[in-house]
Parts: sequence; structure tokens; C-alpha cells
Amino acid sequence: MNRTKTLQTIIDETEDKYDMKKWLNFKDTENQGIRLFEAASCGYVDTAKPINDASFKDRNGYTALIKAVVFSQLEMVEFLCSTRPALKTMADNCNRYPLHYAYALPPTQGQPIIRALLQNNPHDIDKKVDKNGLVPADYGALRGTEEMESMLQSARTLDVYGKTEPLLAPWPTDTQPSMG
Repeated sequence: MNRTKTLQTIIDETEDKYDMKKWLNFKDTENQGIRLFEAASCGYVDTAKPINDASFKDRNGYTALIKAVVFSQLEMVEFLCSTRPALKTMADNCNRYPLHYAYALPPTQGQPIIRALLQNNPHDIDKKVDKNGLVPADYGALRGTEEMESMLQSARTLDVYGKTEPLLAPWPTDTQPSMG
């Protein structure tokens, strides 16, 4: 009979306690990343400050900066750009950068975020191409299309394991999904 072992059973049976400590540290790090994503999505800068010490990426390739962008959290975007500027150059699994997402937002939300992302831009992030060869500004022309809405919805609703979950934060006010 094959029984599923509990974590405690595995820890008790292992010979290599060091490997188990690494695994537990990994889970702590993962949980910290999840908390950072939640704070970024909601715009909770004070919550993010003490846990913003790594460039977390989830299974989808999303970073805290991408989450802040898709939820139109300008203050959080500015905070992350100033404390972890490398996040501006980290693409998701479709090779989309935070700037791609900013251009997909409605102009009233996207323009301030675009300015924040392009400020102090030594990496030419405005020239980075996605998996389809599109630069971020190309997303502006596609704004409001089903493809862009689907992309934004996925970034807002996929959890760190790539499963659809309830939103981490409320939809930004003028970006309610129109898809059925």
C-alpha cells in the first residue's frame, strides 16, 4: 500500500537534515515572495519594504514589479524601480517586460507608470522585444484588444503556481474585464 507521507514524516525519516533545512528555507523564501506579490498588487509599500530583498519570479515569470504595473500601483512601481531597478529588465515567460504591461494599460493609468519605468533607463527597456518581436510601445496600439485584456487578466489572476485564483487586489478602476 502506497501512502502519501506528511512533511513531518519525511523530515523525521531523512538522513540529511541539511537538505531538509534547505527545503524549509526555500518554502520560507517562496512565502516571502508571495507576500511581496500581494503587497505589490495592493500597493502596500510599507508591507513590501522589509521583504523586498530578492528578485522573486513566479512560475509564470511574473515579478512584483509586473504585479504592481498590472494593478496600476504607481507608488509601488516607483518604490520597486528605485530599490530594485533590475526588476525593470526582468521578463516574464513570454519575454514581456514590465514596460510591455504598462503600455497595455489604459492611457490614464499607463502613462504615469511608463514614465516611472523609463526614468533612469540605462538598459534601453523600451527596445526590448517580446516572444512575438513586439517592443513595449507596440502594445499601445493593441490596447483594449482581446489579446491585451487576456494578458492583463492572466497577470492579475494567475497565482505563483500558474493556477487561476481570485484576484490579489481589486481590478484597477477603468480596466474592468470586458471578456466573457
